[in-house]
Amino acid sequence: MQNHYNVTNRKHEAVLDYCDAKSISFIPWHPLGDGTLSGSGGPLDPIASALGVTAAQLGIAWLLAHSAVMLPIPAQPVWPTSNKMSALQV
Repeated sequence: MQNHYNVTNRKHEAVLDYCDAKSISFIPWHPLGDGTLSGSGGPLDPIASALGVTAAQLGIAWLLAHSAVMLPIPAQPVWPTSNKMSALQV
């Protein structure tokens, strides 16, 4: 299942709940909101700064912690490969 979903756009929460209940993978489309969530000055920036991580790391970490069936695939230009695994440490 793939729907538009990220920390600021959760309108498909019911679909995610269904996927959780049925153990169906959920791939969030635009997990970092076209880069708006990962950029400097974005809505996640103050929290990310306080935690000592990037906004992108925080956005992906939130998705991973929010559901066991979540499989975010951040776009390469928005988030370099070297940062992808670091979200697991947030």
